[in-house]
Amino acid sequence: KTDWLVWQLLTKRIGNAKKMLPEDWGNGYENVWMGATIVNQEEASRDISKLIKIPARLRWLSIEPQLGPISLDNDFALVDWVIIGGESGPKAVARQFNLQWARDGIAQCREAGVACFIKQLGSRPVFPLGDGIRGLSYLHLKDYKGADPKEWYADLRVQEFPEWK
Repeated sequence: KTDWLVWQLLTKRIGNAKKMLPEDWGNGYENVWMGATIVNQEEASRDISKLIKIPARLRWLSIEPQLGPISLDNDFALVDWVIIGGESGPKAVARQFNLQWARDGIAQCREAGVACFIKQLGSRPVFPLGDGIRGLSYLHLKDYKGADPKEWYADLRVQEFPEWK
């Protein structure tokens, strides 16, 4: 009844989503985007294929907080949009977000022709030192969620939206 709005449905439990859709869902509503949250490789391997099986006008992934490297499989090309971000919250409890994971996600999106949106770097963004063997260093940001793109490295300032007709 609100066809002038774009609805972004997002769930952590995409396997349960299909049985909760209305009877007249058919191939999906024109103004509803269906999304799944994944945080690591295990969830990506388990849930992206479940998202693809749900009829939807547009499918998207929320990879936040990203908690490890993620290599997306062939189903990834069937996703229209990916949002990537680190965990916000008190630095004492927020988990690290390795900026290389964001760079890898951007590269995978580019290769698959998928829109990518870096949302935030989180409270504890880290980056590899030199060749990555010597450990990690923290990126110190003023914004406690790491949500101000002006503070990011230029290559991470990617905030694309999917094509929408």
